[in-house]
Amino acid sequence: MLKIFFSFTLIMAGIFLVFLTSQKTKKINAIERDIAYLLSETIIQDRLETLKTSMNEHKAFAAVIDDRNVYVYGFSFAHSTQELADLTAFEKCEKIRKSKGFNIDKECILLNELIYNH
Repeated sequence: MLKIFFSFTLIMAGIFLVFLTSQKTKKINAIERDIAYLLSETIIQDRLETLKTSMNEHKAFAAVIDDRNVYVYGFSFAHSTQELADLTAFEKCEKIRKSKGFNIDKECILLNELIYNH
């Protein structure tokens, strides 16, 4: 009886692991899709290019996009630390996201890799 219970537990753990993996993949694919959409927008391309070519050491970019392809973003540069640049960009994005004009449910995320690796 113990062997059956142990086998059942292993099977259920395997099923749960597959479920978690597929959920993570779906989330990653959604983020990649959102980033691709943002990168197709001229205003985002221009803002990222400006940040990329800026000589300022500490710069950051945060954005969020909802299911209707409505997006908001915040950016910052010329801060004394990267943490301050990140916080400022995130807070700017969040302020716009929560405004009555947008009211997007998802939270902004930092996308600094678009500045440095794009």
